[in-house]
Amino acid sequence: MEKYYKNPEKTAEVWHHGWFHTGDVATVDEQDYITISDRLSDVIRSGSEMVPTVLIENLAAGADFILNATIVGVPDEVWGEKALAVVKLVPGSQKTEQDLIEYLKAEGVEKGKLTKWMLPKLVAIVDEVPMTSVGKYNKMEIRKNVDKFLAKAKEVKA
Repeated sequence: MEKYYKNPEKTAEVWHHGWFHTGDVATVDEQDYITISDRLSDVIRSGSEMVPTVLIENLAAGADFILNATIVGVPDEVWGEKALAVVKLVPGSQKTEQDLIEYLKAEGVEKGKLTKWMLPKLVAIVDEVPMTSVGKYNKMEIRKNVDKFLAKAKEVKA
């Protein structure tokens, strides 16, 4: 890609020193495998730590009672941001917000995939998780309507 079509401002925003900056966050392991872990715009900044939302979403997707789950950062007076999980349960499920946290602790924290401070502090169980036209979680819509999701959210204990 050379430039954004008829958008020199956006082009200047992403091109620096001959490199196109995608906004992706990635790691390279000891065998030189690259893992794209999140979008920089989606990473939650909690204190001096960065919480990768995609990692938590992927773990939550493994729960048999979760149909859809996404994570966004919401304002926090102490840490700057904290994680809010927006979740749609499998039809007929009677699981609770705390059940999601217990699942993430068992599958993430206890197995060394997450640290305890990465766990969502709030969980909103909703009828529908906003999606884009291509089937991705619409985090921009959630952030735009964050008060609606916070009104449904319950605080959870890690």
